[in-house]
Amino acid sequence: MCPENRAYIIDLSETAENDSLLACLVLLTRYYQNPFSPQSLIARLPLVNNRLTIELFARSAARASIDAEVKKIKLDQIDDSQIPAVLIKKDGNAVLLILDNERNRVILDPKQPDTLSDIKQIASYLTDKVIFVDLQFKHTERSQETVGKQPKNWFWNVIIKSWPLYSEVLVASLLVNIFALVIPLFTMNVYDRVVPNHATDTMWVLASGVALVFIFDTLLKTLRSYFIDIANKHTDLELSATIFQQVLGLSMETRPKSVGALANTVQSFELFRDFITSSTMTVLVDLPFVFIFLFVIYLIGGNLFWIPFIVVPLIFLIGLLLQWPLIRLTRKSYQYSAEKQATLFESLSAIETVKTTGAETILQSRWEKIIDESSKNSMQLRFISNSSMSITNLAQQIATIAVIIAGVYMISNNELTTGALIACTILTGRAMAPMAQVSSLFTRYFQSANALQSLNKIMQLETDINEDAKFLHRPALKGDIEFRQVCFNYPGEEINALSNLNFKIKVGDRVAIIGRVGSGKSTLGKLLLKLFLPTAGTILLDGTDYKQINPDDLRQQIGYVPQDVILFYGSVRDNICVGAPFIRDTELIKAAEIAGVTSFTNTHPKGFDRQVGEKGAELSGGQRQAVAVARSLILHPNVLLLDEPTSSMDDNSERQLKARLHHYLTNQHTLILITHKISMLELVNRIIVLEDGKIIADGTKEAVINALKSGSVRK
Repeated sequence: MCPENRAYIIDLSETAENDSLLACLVLLTRYYQNPFSPQSLIARLPLVNNRLTIELFARSAARASIDAEVKKIKLDQIDDSQIPAVLIKKDGNAVLLILDNERNRVILDPKQPDTLSDIKQIASYLTDKVIFVDLQFKHTERSQETVGKQPKNWFWNVIIKSWPLYSEVLVASLLVNIFALVIPLFTMNVYDRVVPNHATDTMWVLASGVALVFIFDTLLKTLRSYFIDIANKHTDLELSATIFQQVLGLSMETRPKSVGALANTVQSFELFRDFITSSTMTVLVDLPFVFIFLFVIYLIGGNLFWIPFIVVPLIFLIGLLLQWPLIRLTRKSYQYSAEKQATLFESLSAIETVKTTGAETILQSRWEKIIDESSKNSMQLRFISNSSMSITNLAQQIATIAVIIAGVYMISNNELTTGALIACTILTGRAMAPMAQVSSLFTRYFQSANALQSLNKIMQLETDINEDAKFLHRPALKGDIEFRQVCFNYPGEEINALSNLNFKIKVGDRVAIIGRVGSGKSTLGKLLLKLFLPTAGTILLDGTDYKQINPDDLRQQIGYVPQDVILFYGSVRDNICVGAPFIRDTELIKAAEIAGVTSFTNTHPKGFDRQVGEKGAELSGGQRQAVAVARSLILHPNVLLLDEPTSSMDDNSERQLKARLHHYLTNQHTLILITHKISMLELVNRIIVLEDGKIIADGTKEAVINALKSGSVRK
């Protein structure tokens, strides 16, 4: 890291004070000329104590196309080619190891970005943990045109990461299955050599060897289960995180309309996870070793080999044939499960409406009908599955009897010994053991395959942030907004919700958007927040097409109060600071005072720690709106988008909020107020009137109000 200038160094003192690891990553993105804001690097990551961790660093860095790997290494073992690198201090903070213009190794502390320190000065404060970074190489479109762009497989990429553990499982399985030969071989030698010759000394020698093998066998089986569990844990954690991150990041335009069905799809991951549990994986890795037992049967029993050799593929074929009806039933079962989830979610999320409108009868009837059909389907599913297992067990028993009968004839013809027959019988049972679980294995496979197919559809949906997109870095929006010929229609709708919108809002403007119900006011706000993108036209923020701005950066810089306020389970404090992990208590109190939250927290024994319940059910509608207003102000955004912020407030609360907002707003704040209340227009100096998604009036507050009163403009 030896640039001619240090333009990549910026003031990150506040971020570094709270999270030095994040500050180091921000500096690295600027060094690699792909700048990211702190918010865009940590959005949707499970921060620990509101901080980036070493374990999360790689996931965060990947967003900026940076590979990161944590290693334990001494400072003097780091090569210059591995620099820049992130060094971890004993107090948990992080610093950057870089090269200055003379290629000397120096330390850059993000808390003091203007000062480079000698590495010797802080060497004693460092741990041996180093995060090495490197910029990912990305193929250009011209190379992809030749070989085609290879889509990333979200599932197999994770499995491949755990391959070292699975390879150890395979080695352990090989040894376990080889050890399984000990019992039949021991039995054969005892019957054929020890018993006829009364060689008890030989028996004890053999028994000692077998006991030793048993000890190793037990140890290997324990280790095998442990390695499988470790691999499954890593796989489960990463896959679950990937799926949930995808669900949270889904574009509003592509996400499934039914939240219950979407939740069922996410929950179906449990089916897939169960498929890769220890028992299933053990059966899978044991299946190939069936051929080892068949080969040993051939060596010991000769023609006896043909009986299990024929029955094994026959069992496999029977199990496979019986799965075809199971595929259809499994898919239907998944559909019924989605219906149940959707009905349950819809009923519980609107339980008050259900009770007050007397909808219990309809919902109960719908629920019981779904359960009835689902139970019938499940009964058929279990019948076929149990039948398959019964047939498999029957074939296994017939094979064992056939081996014994054929063996007796071979003994009569002096072609086989008694010990060899017993050994072949044991080996036949051992070879059949994995096959007995083939039927249930097929059933679980098709269930998990169906779940994986549904998850694949979710994983292929478009998200707010395309991994190939490279956004412009706009750390601070001033508040200039322009709509140019903007049109929009919701997915699946033919009629435009907004048509040919053209207007400009300058920094410091205070604009009200008014209109009848369904005129497109809230839709306009959703477009501004990039929840949806225009189907035609352009939206400019500070002169930049907002499609080029990272949605995480954009939404952080627009204080938004939605029309329907939904709070999360937790405290008042949690809900105000939900999008501001580094906020100080002084900032929390300031935002709460402006919004009027302190009017009810100051009178409650728990204050800001007062619990709000699910969706804020333990607060009144006006209190929920006050919390939402505080949440919109917490990061001091230059743009405020308030959609009916006082619709549930009483007149006194509304009047006080207006007064505080009027005092709070400066010439640097842009206010967009969506409202039906004439009283709220005191906050604005300009009004835009929408009708059927079109602007029918746009002017000063006085001019538009007079036009509305005179009837020249109809609201």
